[in-house]
Amino acid sequence: MSAPTLPIAAAAFGGTVSFLGTLVFLLVHQPSEIHEINSPKSPPVITWSLHTQEIDDVVVELRQRQEAMTTREKQFAEMSSRVAAEREELKQLAAQIRKAQDDFDKAISRVKDDESANLKRLAKVYATMEPTTAATIFKQLDETAMVKILLFMKDSETAPILAAMAVQGETEAKRAAGVSERLRVTQRSSEPPKK
Repeated sequence: MSAPTLPIAAAAFGGTVSFLGTLVFLLVHQPSEIHEINSPKSPPVITWSLHTQEIDDVVVELRQRQEAMTTREKQFAEMSSRVAAEREELKQLAAQIRKAQDDFDKAISRVKDDESANLKRLAKVYATMEPTTAATIFKQLDETAMVKILLFMKDSETAPILAAMAVQGETEAKRAAGVSERLRVTQRSSEPPKK
């Protein structure tokens, strides 16, 4: 080797030794820093510590609103059940009223407009008969039919027929009294009551 190449080789050798020494020193004395460099870091956790009176007031107000809503829901549920119970009660009442109306209609004869013409014709037929004959025929009719027919007869025509019924026995006398009572409370739909 020549003299000029020796200092370059020595310098290269010295640089290599120096590099290796530095590397060994770093590895021995700073292992945690190297580990930190090589491992990925997780992002730092940011904690908020915002505790203000306004936030507390909003939380309190929201809780109060929630409690008020819960109370209203309970009241609404109670009201709904009361309404359902009252609706059921009204249905039962309506059924009772319909039944009472039916019973009333059976007790008090009502003459429909479409029946009036036929009843007037029958009333004229029975008015021309002998009272005893008419009473015998009426004996076979039910009271409602009798009342409807007698309603279209004059009082002077009705009285002899009822009298003839009364002399046919106690049963017919009671029946004549029942017919008389029903005549008193009977309504005619197409004509005013007779005098």
